[in-house]
Amino acid sequence: MKLLDVFDRLPDLYGRTTFIVAAAISSVIAARLCFASGVRTIWPAVPAMLLSVALAWLWIRAEKQIRPAWKTWGLMAACAFPFILTSLLMGSPSSAGFPAVFALLFGLVIGQMRDLQRRLTDRNDVTEDLPVHTIFHRELGWMSAVLFVFGVITLWPWLGERYGNGYFWVLVCGVLVPMLFFWGRLRQPRHEGSVAALYRFNRLMPYLGFIFLLAIAVG
Repeated sequence: MKLLDVFDRLPDLYGRTTFIVAAAISSVIAARLCFASGVRTIWPAVPAMLLSVALAWLWIRAEKQIRPAWKTWGLMAACAFPFILTSLLMGSPSSAGFPAVFALLFGLVIGQMRDLQRRLTDRNDVTEDLPVHTIFHRELGWMSAVLFVFGVITLWPWLGERYGNGYFWVLVCGVLVPMLFFWGRLRQPRHEGSVAALYRFNRLMPYLGFIFLLAIAVG
């Protein structure tokens, strides 16, 4: 078995439980950021977390009925809403500004890449050797630009000394480097087809999302 085959055996975290847990964690992190900025009234974090969890649950229930063109926008709002709502209710909207932007971009990547996977499974000619990187060349080129912006923006809080070195090392080693590596395997496949690379990238993204939340928490 190849080393990279280990990632194919990872459970697929994309589902209701993941969104609910991520919403709760994001709300707690946003409350922590607000508290660190000087806010001393912590009680609004409780209804904010409950609302975030409820909306995440509603999103999962409604996702199957939503048109594919709107799913990415909804996903971006399940990702960013906990940060925005919690910081607003706690009276410090700027505290969670960076994480909200990060979440929007992260949700955009996940939504678009899962849409490519859906479009791929709808085809009748899917084999291991199908050149996904050339069939979806335009879409992947657009995602490359988004990932570049994502990588640059996520480093701003550390460069501006708003987040500490813990954030930097967890972000780089746990998120940016794995994302870049697996994205490279998709864009320029060598020893295996790009079909496997696409599925592997999508399976890994929720795990990277939780690591990213950890980076913000320790930052």
